[in-house]
Amino acid sequence: MNMKKIFIIIAILIPIIASASPPIDVYLFVTEDCPYCEQASYLLNAIQKDQPSINIHQYEVSHNSDNAMLFAEFAKAYDTFATDTPITFVGDKSITGYYPEKIKAQIDKCLEKICPAPQDILEQYLSKSDASAPTHNYRWLWATIIVLCIFGTIGIYLTKEKNKNG
Repeated sequence: MNMKKIFIIIAILIPIIASASPPIDVYLFVTEDCPYCEQASYLLNAIQKDQPSINIHQYEVSHNSDNAMLFAEFAKAYDTFATDTPITFVGDKSITGYYPEKIKAQIDKCLEKICPAPQDILEQYLSKSDASAPTHNYRWLWATIIVLCIFGTIGIYLTKEKNKNG
């Protein structure tokens, strides 16, 4: 293969490789019979058709306790409230309600530059909360209570014996 063909192949591949964007994960939490939730779902599916590198993770929270717990964990990780739907998590932003401009702008931002994945933000939050959670060891407390009870019982017994003999 001569050098000219190699350069042509490279010239063709560079724009293709450069245009390939990393996958963007979008988390959408919805409730049943929510018209804005349906619109948000429709919007994200339409965006995904134009941008196949977008992965949509949609969770219905009104009838699924596991999804509701995941929703609450995401809300804590993003320092927002798990009360309203739809709520969309893209990169480091949460968008509560149906605001197509905000959702599109955040997705575009993540297409232009690398954004943290929502699941990574959640994992980071959970690892911090696990590390900061107190790891109580109550053995010493129970041992102290037992010793005090034993000495208290002995003290009461000795006091009664002293009063009998007394």
